[in-house]
Amino acid sequence: MYKTSDIATITGIHPNTVRFYEKLGLISPVPRSEKGYRIFDERHLIQVKVLRCIFLDDWPGEAIRRASMNIVEALKVWDIATALQCSRLHQTIIEKEREKTMEKAREIEEMLTSL
Repeated sequence: MYKTSDIATITGIHPNTVRFYEKLGLISPVPRSEKGYRIFDERHLIQVKVLRCIFLDDWPGEAIRRASMNIVEALKVWDIATALQCSRLHQTIIEKEREKTMEKAREIEEMLTSL
């Protein structure tokens, strides 16, 4: 059994983030003690670990959208050279995001196959 602070410490997040995940329904319902304290179990810990793999960095795709907008902004003023440069950066960001996403997907798979 784990307290909120235990889950937070183990996963490297703030206790409020654990509570937020519960509030959003991203983890299974958490039973409460007689005094109203949350009582997490191993299942909740795994769920939060998976969420941390998914949401570890910026929201997926945010960097890609920002890079896309840089292309749009350059084209608004018809700066083709900058738009081309931004397009190359956009491709690099997509490749890095894909690599990062695939690594996290492998981590999740390893975590789940060990259960």
